[in-house]
Amino acid sequence: MKRFAPVAIFSILLVTIIQTIAYHLDWWRFKKPFLPWLKSLEVAFNFGPFLIGTIGIFSLTYRFGFRVYLLVTVVLDSLISYVLIPFLEKIGLIHLTKLSRSGLNVVMIAIAIIIYPFQKWQDGNIKKKRKLLKWL
Repeated sequence: MKRFAPVAIFSILLVTIIQTIAYHLDWWRFKKPFLPWLKSLEVAFNFGPFLIGTIGIFSLTYRFGFRVYLLVTVVLDSLISYVLIPFLEKIGLIHLTKLSRSGLNVVMIAIAIIIYPFQKWQDGNIKKKRKLLKWL
């Protein structure tokens, strides 16, 4: 779990940037924002299921390589886009305005594709630090 904390934090940064852009482009609206004075960021989502989900997906799939990671991510992102989002819309928590469910799915898969190389880079840095510490 500790190994994947940096990639989870990096993914939160990306999602926060995307949420800010989405707010200004009116892609979606949270009808009941977690922090009413901060409507462009849904903090509860970022530091809740998204953080835990990123760590969980990496913990379960990273050792099997990119293809397994991507397959699991596409399946989970599709479930979110086509099952969870309609449910959240039905109970009145979120409303997709200018972004379709397919568009949301593409955004989530793009994030997954971006963060995987970041984790690979992190692993390389960890190995370099271990070699340096052995030398000292």
